[in-house]
Amino acid sequence: MGAYNWILITHRCPNCSEQVDIRCQTHIASSYQGTTKRFHNEIYRLGEKLRWWPTGHPDFEQWRVNGCVSPCEDDPLFDRECCYSECLSCGAELYIVIRFKQNLPLEVLLVSKEWPENDYQ
Repeated sequence: MGAYNWILITHRCPNCSEQVDIRCQTHIASSYQGTTKRFHNEIYRLGEKLRWWPTGHPDFEQWRVNGCVSPCEDDPLFDRECCYSECLSCGAELYIVIRFKQNLPLEVLLVSKEWPENDYQ
């Protein structure tokens, strides 16, 4: 079982068609390690940096899911993750692709009721 955090986005749900909050589970910048508090089970919004090791720390570069760069990104500072998600209005299970710049969730790239063709991991 891996550590994860939550990204809360406001978006139109493809199931109920309402503009709602959707809770997305991300493994980027998530860990059971930490000196005073572990890096998991926190709630963030787009544009809020996920609490993580400081830039110069030896563990900072472990911010990626499984340490792998998404095949869709060619800049080592950026990555994408397909997040298991839930509409907080109708309860639909969704898949949300979020683009990150290291431990900063930047934007939603896809909202879907099905896992996307490209494997964003």
